[in-house]
Amino acid sequence: VSTQSTGIGIFLIINIGLFVERFTFYAFDWFPARAEGQENLFKAFSWGLPLARGAAAAIKFDAAVLLVTVMRNFLSFLRTTFLCKFLPLDKNIVFHKGIAWVILFWVLVHMGSHHLNYYRLSTTDRTILAQLTPVKGGVGDPLITTWQWSYTTIPGATGHMLVFVMALMYSSAIASIRRPMFEVFWYTHHLFIVFYFLLCIHGFPGVLEPPNARALRLRPMDVRFSASMVRLELLVRKCFITKLSNWSAVVSA
Repeated sequence: VSTQSTGIGIFLIINIGLFVERFTFYAFDWFPARAEGQENLFKAFSWGLPLARGAAAAIKFDAAVLLVTVMRNFLSFLRTTFLCKFLPLDKNIVFHKGIAWVILFWVLVHMGSHHLNYYRLSTTDRTILAQLTPVKGGVGDPLITTWQWSYTTIPGATGHMLVFVMALMYSSAIASIRRPMFEVFWYTHHLFIVFYFLLCIHGFPGVLEPPNARALRLRPMDVRFSASMVRLELLVRKCFITKLSNWSAVVSA
């Protein structure tokens, strides 16, 4: 087993740890540091709530790492550090694809769980939901159907748009499409700008937790932007030839 497998193992352990931490926070009353009134959330949402929040925590982390795997200048810097022994830097595209599939798994868990949550929101007694102080954004309003929660709220609408963008990016990345129609792959993969924008505003209302896009998503985007500026500067920089040498080829039999 190569030492670089350690980095992949750590990545998976962090995913499981983030999921388990958020899952237990919302599923069990004994979890410390609960907000006041949070113990009633599980009674209203059942298992859909902890599943959705656990998957969301993993998605935030994975989306940040996904962006790092395609920062060529930053990866070149990492090769000069001790981390090159533990991270699959020479297999960054393979790692990039693996993270994408992990994100897809968590997205399916998150989406399915929230559809269950929206159904329970639309069928639970309004007076009970109004008492759930951690839930904000008009939960106690009448006439909120499952469809309205899914497509007319910021989390619901942006969530479905994210799935649509992912469908375009994932389908065009399949080898049978990417190789003969590389332009299609190239343009659709630049929808990552839309993907990360939607990801940042998806949790902006802070219905269950305060939004923390800055910590896990915008900072890698800052690094990505900085790396792009460095590449642009290198492209426009003038190069001067200072010396020419004639090296004769030596061919050995």
